[in-house]
Order: sequence, then structure tokens, then C-alpha cells
Amino acid sequence: MRIIVLGAGRIGQYVAQGLLRDDHNVTLVDSRRESLDEASQKMDVAIKVGRATDVALLGELMHEHPELLLALTDNDEANIVACSIARALGSFQSKVNSKAHSNFRTIARIQSPHYLSRDNFDLGRLFHIDHIVIPDLLVANQLATCALNYGLYSENFFHGAAHLRTIILPVHWKHSGKTLAEIRTLEKRLMVALIRRKTDSSASSPLPKDLIIFPHGQDALFSGDEVTFIGNRNLDGEIDKLLGNSSPEPRSALIMGGELTAIHLAKELESRNVKVRLGDSSKERCYELARELPNCSILYTQGSDWDFLKAEKVGQVDVFVACTPIEEKNMQLSLFAKEQGCSKVISVFSDQATRRLAEKLGIYHAISPRIAATDRILTLAKREKLTSMLSLYDQRAEIIEVKVSQNSPLVGIPLSLLGPRLPPEILIAAIYSKGKLFIAGGNHILSPKDEALVICHPLHRKFLEEYF
Repeated sequence: MRIIVLGAGRIGQYVAQGLLRDDHNVTLVDSRRESLDEASQKMDVAIKVGRATDVALLGELMHEHPELLLALTDNDEANIVACSIARALGSFQSKVNSKAHSNFRTIARIQSPHYLSRDNFDLGRLFHIDHIVIPDLLVANQLATCALNYGLYSENFFHGAAHLRTIILPVHWKHSGKTLAEIRTLEKRLMVALIRRKTDSSASSPLPKDLIIFPHGQDALFSGDEVTFIGNRNLDGEIDKLLGNSSPEPRSALIMGGELTAIHLAKELESRNVKVRLGDSSKERCYELARELPNCSILYTQGSDWDFLKAEKVGQVDVFVACTPIEEKNMQLSLFAKEQGCSKVISVFSDQATRRLAEKLGIYHAISPRIAATDRILTLAKREKLTSMLSLYDQRAEIIEVKVSQNSPLVGIPLSLLGPRLPPEILIAAIYSKGKLFIAGGNHILSPKDEALVICHPLHRKFLEEYF
């Protein structure tokens, strides 16, 4: 696939590297020659010097008949305008040139939430942008899911009919050690879609390792496992029944850091009746936050962070979140909050080793906006026949919506017979047929025009495209 990437910053370069690994033909564009030189030294990528909104440059690039344009500069307006211009040029070329791709798509990275805050204003439709990615909102949603005791991850599929939750099985769970075949006799409205299990650290490394399991009936669940469940809209209640308890939502939260991630998170928590306090070390930023969050207590963290956290009685709040742009500071603040007795501490990290260390120390975590945006953009860029895709665990597992074609060889075969014929790292979790959701069981069959929710290893994505 021919892909144009506008913006050679950290996200642009990271996305380009991911696309090149999948053998795509990538052209990287930026007005800064030094950024392009840096990128060309690290990867085999075509480069063009110029502004993202340069009509002549975009026209030249569109003559190469790309299938996808990614506008990933640091300027929201430039990304919006670039997508709009490219779409107009692409539509014209598809009419006059049969080689031009009629399925040309655009993806824009947006940082400001204000473009999406107005009712009856569809930015994507107005400017012909197929997908909009807001990095800080992605991270804030993950933080809120964890803070509100909804699990570690939360996602919806089939227009909200299917729900996904990732939770950690509690200590002394009564079903620990039972196989999925045994547990399914207790709960038939849940599908265990994925298991992440920590293994013992090697002598040479103090960090915990993990094992990703694509579960089948003979696999067992153990306390401490990170388990992804899929079910209907009653999923949360079914999980509570399976675990034997229900965790109450928090009533108070203290957030450190006044970036966009913190603003999105504060708004989400306030909408759930959580009393939020937000601290930042910039007095000017605090004034801006007070205007943006009128119902939130904005605190100027003058002096030592430790003295501030003590004064705010961090040990007594239900949730503490460290989401400053400095990851070392996030770790320090989180460790101090844990030491003071806070029961739920969440932080934002990008480095995988740091995230594993945080797990060992009992700190919940979310990935940084840069990594979240990159994962989301790569997911959208890789979509071809697949409807939607969620990548988990550093792209070691994917959850994919896929439509069943008329001539699929999988049609008409009961899943009990079909399952053994599929690669072991492929699991059909749910079927959406004629507006109804079915959690996959052995008697279910796939029919043309059905949509299936499939869990698989990324190496099997081409298998899905060919067989579905």
C-alpha cells in the first residue's frame, strides 16, 4: 500500500517505522529538513521537504496514487486542511485516472478537544476526514476505565452490542485453577478472549515477564491473571457475579499534571460524580485549568511535591493519578502516593520496562499519548477488509471485527468443528447476525453477511482477510 505521512516528528517517525515493517511504501513529508534527514538515517523511507498544506506538493504526491494519507503534524489546523485538500485532489484524480484509488482514506491527528465539543458539528464529515485520532483522549479513557473500577481496558464492538473488559483476577478467587470448560458451566454469557499471565523473573532480570494465552477449553484461570472478557451489555454484572464481589466506584480523585490528558480525565470522572482535585506547578496553567474545569478544585503545587501531597492527604483519596509529561516524575509521585497509603495509584508511562516495573510495585498504568496515538493510527492504517481492530500488549494480540463474505469457506460449519481447523492463536469470540449478538458457542455457525469478533495473533491477520 502507498501511504503518505505528513509530519516527521516522534509520532510520524514511529508510525512510519511500523508501516515499513508491514512492507508498505511510505513517503514522509515535513518542512524541517533535519527531521527528514534523521528519519532517513533510521529507515528506508522516501522523503519530501514541504508544508503539509502545500497544494502543489499534495498534488504531486497524489499523482503517485496513494491509498492512505496520515496527517500527523503538531498543528491541528494543518492536519485538517491537509486531509481536506488531499481528499479533493484524490476525488478528482479518481474521476480522470483509472489508476487512482477510489478507496483513498485520510487520518488526522488532533490534539485540541474543542473541535469535538460542539453539538451537531461533525469535523470528519465537514472536512472529509475518515478517522480522527486524539491521543490525550485515548489515554484519558484508559485512565478513567481503571480509576472507575471498570477494569484495565474497556472497548465496545458492533455499534455497542458487544462489550470488552480487561480485569485482574483477585487474590483467593474461588475458581482459581479451574479450566475454562469448568467455568463455562457457571457463566455462559461470557467469553474469555485473552489471558495475560505473569511468569517468574529470570535471575538476570528483576522485571516480571508475561505470557499471552489465546484460551481454549483446556486452559485454566488463576488469581492474578489479566483476563479479557467479551459479552453483551450486561457484561459488568456478569463479571461481578463470576468474581463474587462488586467494587464500588471511587468518590474522590487527585490528579497531578495539567496537560490535555488530565483535562479529559477530570471531565470524565466528574461526569461520574467523583470529586476531583487537580494539581499543576504552573500558576498560569492553573488559571487556564480553572476556566476549563469550573467544577474541579485546581491546586497550585508551589514548593515540594512531597509536601503538597502530604498536605492534600493523598493517602486518603480513592484514586491518585500521575499524568505529567515527565515519566520519571510520574513514577516518583506514584511511589510516594503508595507509601502514603493510597489504595489505587495510576500513572502514565511509555517505556515497556518502566511499565513492567510499575506492575511489580503495584502501580496501575496507562501508555503515553504518543504510544496510544501510534497504536491507534497503525491499527487504522492496517485495516483493509477488516471492520475494526484493537491492538493489545505491544501488538502481540489483536481483537478484530471482520465481515463474513458470501464465498467464505468457513460458512455453514459449526464452531465446534471449525475451531480445531483454525490456527491455535485464532479464537472466534462473538457473532453479530441480523442485529443480534451471540457469544460464540460450539453450535453456532457463520453465515454470509454476519460479523465476527475474532481474537488472534497479528501474524494471522492475512488468514482472516483470505478466509472470511
